[in-house]
Amino acid sequence: MAKGRVEREKRVIKLMIELYCHKKHQHKSHGLCEESQELLTYAQELDSLNNELEIIQREGFIKTAEDYGLSLREKLIGSVKESLTKENRREMLVKSFSVTENDFTKESIEESLAS
Repeated sequence: MAKGRVEREKRVIKLMIELYCHKKHQHKSHGLCEESQELLTYAQELDSLNNELEIIQREGFIKTAEDYGLSLREKLIGSVKESLTKENRREMLVKSFSVTENDFTKESIEESLAS
């Protein structure tokens, strides 16, 4: 979902909660009742969880990982290569984790060890 659309939807949810609260309680003040405030807080926390899930999803795949998704995998095969670009780190990881019928030839094993 596009960031602009998400921000617009967050504003709409807040306005809907405020409108509901003011209509239900027939008050003109800008404050929300306890239940409506709780609902608004719940919506904000869902947004926070969504952001965390996006990070987990990004880091879960070598092709999109930018931070710990690269580092954790690099530790599995040796050491973290922060001196390389992210793209080079991704390429190295893909090669290191690839398995094909030719991966067990002498040349392929030597290439894997060199990377």
